[in-house]
Amino acid sequence: MTANPAQLDRVLHPHARLAIIKALRAAEGPLDFSSLREDLQLTGGNLFSHLRALEEEGIIQRVRESPLGRTRSVYQLTDAGLERVLAYARVLAQLAADLGGNDS
Repeated sequence: MTANPAQLDRVLHPHARLAIIKALRAAEGPLDFSSLREDLQLTGGNLFSHLRALEEEGIIQRVRESPLGRTRSVYQLTDAGLERVLAYARVLAQLAADLGGNDS
């Protein structure tokens, strides 16, 4: 099977979105907005727009928590989102192999 660059997932492809997904996948639990903003060095507006796009596609989910009476949003990768990311990684790996990037 060969990969077609048209198969690149426009929702997942921007590097900031891949960084968000990587951070959520590596976390032991949901991450809050402030932690993501600090860790990824993104502006609040930029991070919010990427989170919204990922949430609208069902890749991540936002949960509102109220610990100690203060409401905050936390984000986590959904099961369907993880499946989509892994499928996308396979497309990228195949594209790299098609381009001669597979040294094995």
